[in-house]
Amino acid sequence: MASYYQNDKEKSINYLIESNLDLVKKIAWQIFGRVSNIVEVEDLVQQGMEGLIQAAQKYSPKDEIKFSQYAYLRIRGSIIDFLRKNSNLCRTTIQKKKEFDFKILELQKKLNREPTKTEIIDFLQITENEYSYWLTAFEANKTQSLDSIYDEFSILYASNDNNPEQTLDEKQLKEALKNAVKTLNHRESLITQLYYVEELNVYEIAEIMQISTGRVSQIKKMIVKKLRESLNEKNF
Repeated sequence: MASYYQNDKEKSINYLIESNLDLVKKIAWQIFGRVSNIVEVEDLVQQGMEGLIQAAQKYSPKDEIKFSQYAYLRIRGSIIDFLRKNSNLCRTTIQKKKEFDFKILELQKKLNREPTKTEIIDFLQITENEYSYWLTAFEANKTQSLDSIYDEFSILYASNDNNPEQTLDEKQLKEALKNAVKTLNHRESLITQLYYVEELNVYEIAEIMQISTGRVSQIKKMIVKKLRESLNEKNF
C-alpha cells in the first residue's frame, strides 16, 4: 500500500513538472531581459527548473492556491536567489543612485538653487557620457519599478475573464498606479524600488537605508496605504 502511494505521488510530481516547463522558460526569459549582459538564459532556466521541482515536491492541493501560482513564486524566487548570489547587478545601480542624490542635494544647498547639467557633471567629476549612462540606468530601474509594483498590486483586481473591456481596465489601472507612485516621497520611492523590484527583504533594506527593520515595515505599510487610497479615489 505504501509502495502504491509512493508511486502515485511520484507520478503526480512528474506531471506537475512536465506540465509547467513552459512556465519556467517564460519566467526565465522575462528576467533575462533585465540581466542579459551578465548571464546566459540557459542558466536561468536551470535555476527555474530547480524551483519548479521544489514546488512540485512541496505543493499540496489543500493550500487552496493553483499550482501554477505557487510554482511561479518558487521558480522566480529560485532565479532571483541565483542572481543575488552571483552578481551585484542591481545593487551597483542602487548605490550609485544614492550617491548621485546625495551629491546633487549637497550641490543644491551650496548653490541655493537647482544646478545645471554641466554643474552636476563637474561636481561629480565624471564625463558627460558617464552621466548619460547612469541617468539611463536610473530611468530603467524606475520603469521596472512601476511595472513590478503594478504586477504586485494587480492580484487585488485579478479576474478570470479575458476580454477587450478587461484589457482596457488593466491599462487604466496601470496608468493610475504609475501616477500614484509619483506621489511618493524620495524615501518611499527608494523602499518601493528595493522591495518590489530588487526584492530585498526588510533586513537588507534597513541596512541600505540605515534605519531599523521596524521602520522599514512601517514605511512599507504607509506606501501600500497611500497607493490603495489613490486608486480608490480613481474608482479602482
